[in-house]
Amino acid sequence: MDEIEYFSGTRDDRDVIELYKALEWYGLEGYTDADIERTNRNSFYSVYAYDGDILVGLGRVASDGLTAAVMSGICVRPDYRRRGIGEQIVTRLVYYCQSGANKLNVQLFCEDSLIRWYEKQGFERHIRGMWKKMILPEDNCRIRRNFKEIYGIDQISEIAPDFYWDNFDSFGDIRYYSSINRRGELVPCLMMTLYSNSGTAFSADIIFENVTEFKICCSGVKTPLTDFSVLKIKRGGDGDITGYRISSHESGNINFLCESFRIMNVNNL
Repeated sequence: MDEIEYFSGTRDDRDVIELYKALEWYGLEGYTDADIERTNRNSFYSVYAYDGDILVGLGRVASDGLTAAVMSGICVRPDYRRRGIGEQIVTRLVYYCQSGANKLNVQLFCEDSLIRWYEKQGFERHIRGMWKKMILPEDNCRIRRNFKEIYGIDQISEIAPDFYWDNFDSFGDIRYYSSINRRGELVPCLMMTLYSNSGTAFSADIIFENVTEFKICCSGVKTPLTDFSVLKIKRGGDGDITGYRISSHESGNINFLCESFRIMNVNNL
């Protein structure tokens, strides 16, 4: 087994999801995979423990950066426990919060069974806090939580292209911008909002990544548009790369190629 290495960032955002699945933490109610992946990126500081390419543990801190920090999400894969990984994660988080310019009081909330473990890491018992859970509208939670079960998969580009058109019957907003893809490359992207009005009506924000041959001129085009086609193709270059050609039957001004596309957010109407 390789030596455990500790980093302040993930090698791949999906590593967090895979770790949470191993811990049976997966499926946080009302939140998408993208939401969960973003929690660690948005933290004041995070520590990721890797055995080779496998994320085996993590922890993170939320803070105002001046007086207080709250440690959360401390976890280690079951098959890697009792090797000191949890202690290393906590030690590194506390050191970051209490060294250099940082002078933060570090707090945490834990199950009673873990109190003695944290006492061994130098923590003292404190008055138990309280929390108010975020309650999302039930219909919205149901659609987001069960999207994979209802529609087959949450990453559209992983299945047959006709899935997309079977489940979304109209099209609204377009936004064009640049973003960092999962390989760390700056790529052109489109975000489209698409709608379904049959059954339980909902909308979905979808990112089209690495867009090329971009041609979209919405002036005078009636929206929401309907009736699209998508073709799964092989693109040239170093090796065959799967791509997708999307075009509107209603307007020839909407036509582009992209490398992949995926659902980012789903809301009921």
